Amino acid sequence: MLTLGFDTATPACTVALVEDGNLLVELTVIHPRVHGVRLMPLIAQALAEAGRPRSDLTGVAVGIGPGSFTGLRVGLATAKGLAFALGLPVAPVGTLDAMAHGLAGAGLPVAPMLDARRAAVYAAFFDGGRRLIGPRVVPVSEWLEEVDRLRDGRPVLSPGEWPAGIDPAVRPGWLLPAPAGDRWPRGWAVAALGEVILREGRGVTADAVVPVYLRPGPALQVGPE
Repeated sequence: MLTLGFDTATPACTVALVEDGNLLVELTVIHPRVHGVRLMPLIAQALAEAGRPRSDLTGVAVGIGPGSFTGLRVGLATAKGLAFALGLPVAPVGTLDAMAHGLAGAGLPVAPMLDARRAAVYAAFFDGGRRLIGPRVVPVSEWLEEVDRLRDGRPVLSPGEWPAGIDPAVRPGWLLPAPAGDRWPRGWAVAALGEVILREGRGVTADAVVPVYLRPGPALQVGPE
């Protein structure tokens, strides 16, 4: 099984190829406004570096958010186009799930956060590799209180970003930033989680893939507007 995975819901435009659980190629560009022009070239580069044609793909895994509305539209439109063109199933993968999966071996709870503006975050809480809460949009102060109750005295890894406009001084000492390489979703995590979904027969058709916005946003446009 050769799975192409990618996520564009955050500043990271990340692409990977995973075959039967093994990472073949991962490519990432971190810049919030280049996804529309960089995603397809990164996919082509990944396939070229792996020495595999598109016809070898058995499925597409795509990050479905929450995150940037514009980024999500780029990723989902690309996934739909590839799936339609190649007749492939799609594995929808939560962006926060992919962020947590990259840190699953750390042995600590993981609470990924993305800035949802207006003093709120897109957030989820994972412990022992399982998602216990989320994804949800919640005020920062309320989320910190909730995670503090759940962590049972342990430090918590928090990939993603501290929300703009909130004083960094209120960030508690037990909420640890993720290492730089695991701050954003990783293409390999999207592909690996997607491969599990596809193996279990939970893949969907291209027209059934929908974004997780959590807040009202622009409708996903696949064809001409």
